[in-house]
Amino acid sequence: MQADSFKKRIASYIAAHDLMDQDGGNVLVTLSGGADSVALLRVLEALGYSCEAAHCNFHLRGDESNRDEAFVTGLCLGLGVKLHVRHFDVEAYRRRHGVSVEMACRDLRYEWFASLSHERGCQCIAVAHHADDNVETFFLNALRGSGIAGLAGMRPRNGNVVRPMLCVSRVDVESFLVELRQPYIIDSTNAQNDYKRNRVRNVVLPCLEREFKGSRNCLYDTVEHVRDYADLMNDLMAHFRGLLCVPCGDGCRISIAGFMAVKVANRALLLHGMIDEYGFSHEQCLTVATLLGKGDVDGQRFYTPDYTLSLNNQCLTIEKTVRHDDESYEVDFNDMSSLPITIEVHSGGNAPFAPSMCNGRDVVAFDRSLLDCRVVLRHWRNGDRMRPFGLHASKLLSDVFADAKLSPEGKKKVWVMEADGVIVWVPGVRAADFGRVSRGATDYVILKASIL
Repeated sequence: MQADSFKKRIASYIAAHDLMDQDGGNVLVTLSGGADSVALLRVLEALGYSCEAAHCNFHLRGDESNRDEAFVTGLCLGLGVKLHVRHFDVEAYRRRHGVSVEMACRDLRYEWFASLSHERGCQCIAVAHHADDNVETFFLNALRGSGIAGLAGMRPRNGNVVRPMLCVSRVDVESFLVELRQPYIIDSTNAQNDYKRNRVRNVVLPCLEREFKGSRNCLYDTVEHVRDYADLMNDLMAHFRGLLCVPCGDGCRISIAGFMAVKVANRALLLHGMIDEYGFSHEQCLTVATLLGKGDVDGQRFYTPDYTLSLNNQCLTIEKTVRHDDESYEVDFNDMSSLPITIEVHSGGNAPFAPSMCNGRDVVAFDRSLLDCRVVLRHWRNGDRMRPFGLHASKLLSDVFADAKLSPEGKKKVWVMEADGVIVWVPGVRAADFGRVSRGATDYVILKASIL
């Protein structure tokens, strides 16, 4: 029977990757009501695991969202499974953090899952990703130019999150549910191609299967092979870190002679694998490896937001970057004299606003409601995001800086202005799409920064 085979494959995968223990406490199953999550709950129940379910209602699809909640409520009632439901205001979170709807939903649900799992004493959080999801992730990361870690796809375990169904396909999932005569709900947005993942799922993979029969199964195997090689590379990098990296404060020190003595075909890749935890990019490591090969190293420096890599004739040293001023400054628009940079404030008054009054970098305009926010000026941090003026999605500040062609020294001088926790301006670089002022409006303020 298909159902028996399905259960055996899941049980074997759980055992092979040590994902959960039948005596280890309840498993928190994330339950949307779709085929994948329903199959996950049913198979774990059938295998004898004690489950609780968690359902997120994001209220993004009107009646469909309420239909989903009603369905999972009935399903869990029938199975005798305890259900937890949480309602979210996605738009409020998105505005507050300047992220896309997709990213807001992801952040909200995983934060709640972690909190709920801890509160309930669950041994793990089980999510319903399967082999097709992993192939989609492979393609999406390949299109971003990812390295081997991204091409390895999702792993069976990531901290407390486990994925017991990575060994089965979407077809396997649906066949299992048909045999059980188990209904599930269908999210209408899955058929829409507004998101890249949906385009890969609905357009790219079916096209490949039509043109190259059996390609999907080959891709399942490819992702598994890449993951095996990624694990091997991680083990090798851990070996070389232990061999060559000497802990030094918050960073480390690497003997140049020892590093150059290692016989490898790609020295930049080796260096990146050893120090990428500090945030250094492959391009930076390539430059360092080239300098080492030429012997041109003395006094060279490279930066990430948090670390500095220094070269001399003996060693490569990575140290935590020490900021001379790591404080944040609350902005009082009536007295700007205490700020670390000079910012002038001009009220719109009766002069109608015209876009020519600003340049979007050191002279910017905001709706007057900015004055009612808690505004803070601080240093930028790794992972900071903003939604630049004119764009519909957020970007990492590091990408904004790259677009502005800021030097490493220039990045160190950058300040960030926040309004109620949202980044609204990087003085001298770019303004966010926040508090947009319409042409002809009079209720606005103009901020002008003097950047040295």
